[in-house]
Amino acid sequence: MIKIKKINKFEFLLSKIHNKNVLHVGCCGRVKKLDIKSEINNYLHKFIVDNSNNGYGLDTDKGELQYLKDKGFKNLYFGDAEKISEINFDIKFDVIILGNMFNYFPNPGKFLNDTNSLLSQDGSIIITIENYMTLKTMFKYIFFGRYPDFYHHCFSVNKNTLVTLVNKSGFKVDDYGYIFQGPDNFLIQSFRSKIANKITQLFPNSEKYADGYVIQISKN
Repeated sequence: MIKIKKINKFEFLLSKIHNKNVLHVGCCGRVKKLDIKSEINNYLHKFIVDNSNNGYGLDTDKGELQYLKDKGFKNLYFGDAEKISEINFDIKFDVIILGNMFNYFPNPGKFLNDTNSLLSQDGSIIITIENYMTLKTMFKYIFFGRYPDFYHHCFSVNKNTLVTLVNKSGFKVDDYGYIFQGPDNFLIQSFRSKIANKITQLFPNSEKYADGYVIQISKN
């Protein structure tokens, strides 16, 4: 079994996408809220385009796709990721990246198998996903009765159930890491998050309480 390790998301992704054909599913994110020039480290799709052989994007937000096109981005596709196998891309992909939206899908196993048809022979899928069980989350719930408002998510995972889901969908884990919020991980970090993360990382098995996970998988 692949052992989970703490990673720098920049370095992890760079090692996976360099000179590769990459599809970024959910490429828009909150791009309209960003000044791409000044907050480049917080915009994942630009990082992918700049460091891959060919960077493609898929999203359902026509307005933000047009915004990206106006900024000079190319190879952008409009479409529903849950029907990804019906979209006519003009190449096969060495890497497909799913950024913090895997738990949007009511049938993630079907999505993985549909996505697999778009991969090149030795291609892989990289999933980034938020962890519900951070110490910050549990503290807010226990003391204030507040739970994160992930109303658009269909399910939650932790570091173990994510692997179980992947394996039961017919995939194997090739690499696995956990991340804490910070500019080196495309995540904006508040002062309170900085303090909470420093404390969290003093705990044994701190990966259980990480802000998120990044997993690379391929078909068995």
